[in-house]
Amino acid sequence: MDLDTVFRKVAEIALLLDDNEIAHAKEDRLYLDVLKAIANGCKNPEKLAEIALTTQKLDFTRWTL
Repeated sequence: MDLDTVFRKVAEIALLLDDNEIAHAKEDRLYLDVLKAIANGCKNPEKLAEIALTTQKLDFTRWTL
């Protein structure tokens, strides 16, 4: 995973704000993918995480347990 991929996935989530369930699912998937990339020794792990976490600024409903 690289920075461009994370930026693209954040942008895709931003386009789904009218569908909370799908946006939340894609956000969860993005976080998991970023964590796996970091665990596998990706370049720029801090920046990947920082970009991925920008989805927290997006306004959609998230369901948690």
